[in-house]
This record gives sequence, structure tokens and C-alpha cells, in this order.
Amino acid sequence: MARPVNCHVIDRPDGRFDVVAIIRPRRIFRRQGLMTRAEAEACIDDVRTLMSVFGAPVVQDSPPTGRTPELG
Repeated sequence: MARPVNCHVIDRPDGRFDVVAIIRPRRIFRRQGLMTRAEAEACIDDVRTLMSVFGAPVVQDSPPTGRTPELG
């Protein structure tokens, strides 16, 4: 059974955006330094398209408060 993928956009202090995708329990993927929010949203749409091939739902949620996940 395919695991759901949680994605969110992080606003960086320098005005750029990061996209974080988490597949529980231990997989974290990050695309860093996107110039616009629209580019970040398009990145999430690409993840959604790719994961639909595997039957995995993609949930876009708000970034967690506090620390963001580290690459692991």
C-alpha cells in the first residue's frame, strides 16, 4: 500500500521558497531556493502527478511550527 506524502512550502528569510515532502516514517525530500511561490506550488503539483502513478495521495499542509525537518 502506498504511503501518503505530506508537502508544504516554507518561506525563507531571503524571499525564496523551499518545498518539503515527507513520506512517513523517515523519508524527507527538499527542493530549496525556488524564486516564487508559484514555482513552489508547481513543484508540489509535479510531486502530486508523479505520486499518482504509484497511487500515493499527496496532502499539502502548513509547515510545522518551530524547526523544519532536517534532511536525513
